[in-house]
Amino acid sequence: MKKILLFIFCFSGFVSFGQIVIPMPGYITEPTERNPIQFYLAPSEQRNYGYDPYHPYTTQVPLPRDPNNRFTTSRPFALDPLVNLKEYDKAIALNPRDTAAYFNRAIERFKLNDYPRAVDDFNKVIEIDPSLPEAYFGLGFTKMAGEDFKGAVTAFDKAIAINAKFTEAYFYRGNTKLALEDYQGAIEDYNKLIALISPNAFIYNRRGFARSGMKDYQGAISDYNKAIELNSKLAEAYYNRGNTKMDMEDYTGAVTDYNELTRINPKFIEGYYNRAVAKDKLQDHKGAIADYSKVIKNSPDDAAAFYNRAVVYISLKEYKKAVEDFDKAISIDSNNAGAFYGRGMAKIALDQKENACADLNKSATLGNLQAKEQAKKYCN
Repeated sequence: MKKILLFIFCFSGFVSFGQIVIPMPGYITEPTERNPIQFYLAPSEQRNYGYDPYHPYTTQVPLPRDPNNRFTTSRPFALDPLVNLKEYDKAIALNPRDTAAYFNRAIERFKLNDYPRAVDDFNKVIEIDPSLPEAYFGLGFTKMAGEDFKGAVTAFDKAIAINAKFTEAYFYRGNTKLALEDYQGAIEDYNKLIALISPNAFIYNRRGFARSGMKDYQGAISDYNKAIELNSKLAEAYYNRGNTKMDMEDYTGAVTDYNELTRINPKFIEGYYNRAVAKDKLQDHKGAIADYSKVIKNSPDDAAAFYNRAVVYISLKEYKKAVEDFDKAISIDSNNAGAFYGRGMAKIALDQKENACADLNKSATLGNLQAKEQAKKYCN
């Protein structure tokens, strides 16, 4: 899964290396979050939840209820989308106004990640019969997957205008508004959905995410609590609640949630990453190193994890290990100004002034003003 990384080079706080007082490099990232716009996963990434039309990581177009059987005249002919496409092409050639064939061909194209042509097919359905909310929903879902979020919202608006109780449209419009950081709009959609259906953990989890985005942390915690009450094994709810507690500087509470998260799903790597950040905030440096090490074992090309573990090693005055981790971070990202700075300062502590100055100068060249100041102090 993609991680949202906020590259922040803040150099607050000081650590004493013998008689030299050196500004300690700050974290390269804040706690990570699951990308709220990742709605469609490849089969290899599917989570074992089973299909739920309100699950944010659903792996198929969640076809809405179709009481009038509008789109059942053209069924898929095979598991292979390419085979099905040929059959739908034939059906359309025989009847160019066959909305079912266009609709189902759009779904097959969606499966192949051919979003532009799937959009074309949904638009063709709408051209033939603009009264079908399912077509607008499919159009919106496809535009969402193609990251045309404003276009997706417009399509979902039309689906809801035709059918005011179109629950899936409210859910995915809310998710799309999250992607646009329209948190209030997302909350309104989730509120409408909660009023229309029986309690659903996924919806409370998403509304909690939106509330957190508005810095309504208590409201977010309340929603995550409800999600967990409804589904005690919903790993994402523990993860999101832990992240919100981090925002509230409740690091002990965050660690508790990340503990439960990793117990439920030991492969949820972001949980170890954020727990490491929380543990370090609690001065549990060894615990933080253990968690960063788990992240690195799973993701050996994660420059941020190497960088952050190096920072923790500096806290423990294990400068050689810090240098090794900064080395690795730089080998992954050769423009990592923070890693050059951190490695330079660790080498100062190891009395490797010449090499340290090369790193500080490199960091300054990459735009790190703190490194420029330290180079003036130690390298002239």
